[in-house]
Amino acid sequence: MRTFSVRMFFALVALSRVIHAEPGLDAVLFCPQLDSAIRIDGMLDESVWKESPVLYLGRMGNLSPLLPARVRLFWNAHGLHVGFEVEDIDIRGQLADRDGLLWRDGDVVEFFLSPGKGEVARYEVQVNPRGALLDIAWRPERGFDECKAWNWPGMEWKARHEGSLNDAAGDRSWTVEMALPWKPLVEAGAPPPAPGVACFMLCYVMNHVALADGRMPRESTYWPIVSQETTSDVSQYGRLFLAGPDAADMPVNGFAEVIEGAFTTGDIYRRDYRGMTAAWGMKVAGGVETLKWRTQPIPLHPPGRVSFLFVATSFGAKGPAPDQFGLYLGGEKLLSFDPHRPESHTWEEGDARLAFHHRAGSAHSCGVLELTVPGARVEPGAPAVLEIRRESEKKTCSLALSAWTDAARFEYYASRMADPAR
Repeated sequence: MRTFSVRMFFALVALSRVIHAEPGLDAVLFCPQLDSAIRIDGMLDESVWKESPVLYLGRMGNLSPLLPARVRLFWNAHGLHVGFEVEDIDIRGQLADRDGLLWRDGDVVEFFLSPGKGEVARYEVQVNPRGALLDIAWRPERGFDECKAWNWPGMEWKARHEGSLNDAAGDRSWTVEMALPWKPLVEAGAPPPAPGVACFMLCYVMNHVALADGRMPRESTYWPIVSQETTSDVSQYGRLFLAGPDAADMPVNGFAEVIEGAFTTGDIYRRDYRGMTAAWGMKVAGGVETLKWRTQPIPLHPPGRVSFLFVATSFGAKGPAPDQFGLYLGGEKLLSFDPHRPESHTWEEGDARLAFHHRAGSAHSCGVLELTVPGARVEPGAPAVLEIRRESEKKTCSLALSAWTDAARFEYYASRMADPAR
């Protein structure tokens, strides 16, 4: 019997109209400017949160968490809005006063912000399920007590939990909502907030679960995935790009979370791997080989046609028959395509269009895949579910959607933003 394998490398693609190439940049969030007035109540139920991009936190080593956590962000002239959603079967938190050592106490969400990757100065906010706050302005010339004596001016925050604190009875999840004014960053030398401005951030969740034998192990999850378990190394932070109010017209980040698939490196398969760059093999079930994943959420007010972007590289076994894949949206087939081409190409079936923009100078099938579908095919405010299925009988072939750490791969994004009609 013939065997088949498909490998995919994914990245969260972040775009703004002033994006520039920078080698080594491997974690970026496109943050929309949304001016809707909201109440900071910890509910995260306003429509503006549905329009905000979602980040899925992962464990070190790019492993999927046992207790998933998500973060959503948007910005406006007032400040940066951050919402944490944490699934938790044992919600823990004793401290209630401000500036307590929350990471030693129980469950906690932490958000770090820095004006630049070369900066030692950074800002840290921690909130536990009780709503206790620890805010810190880190400066190398100051001691810890002086750093944590600082209070973020004008900050608003609220935590809510579904369940009961400290006894695991009916615990399901907890949320934190916060609004962080720009003033401290501007005073530290960062440019005033505007489309195209960038800063650097780290999202962190620490979850404790009490066991019957008295132990209380913790699970730590991050965005971006860090290589060393420290929150003080700004070089591990991801970049936060502030986009303009025309966010609905921007292409959607093409990947957020794998639903079905297995990580593969050589002959090793791990079904709990995730990260900014991951090789995913199709899951074989009942003779059907498939890879399924979620995109970032669709804008709440999508344009007439919505575009999804991926950076792509593919390799296929040579032969007279092409490597054929089927591309599906929400379980419905859009089109069939053969990605192993060293030149630009477009596939169109019905109202769906898949364009491969070949990278100039590359001898391989390397470039950008852009999927465009009518806005009516997607649900505003929700992620789309995309799927690729094997259709050909080739012995081996692979398709890779890879991280954009190579500066040359920014070329397409810059040209796409300079010429929206492209």
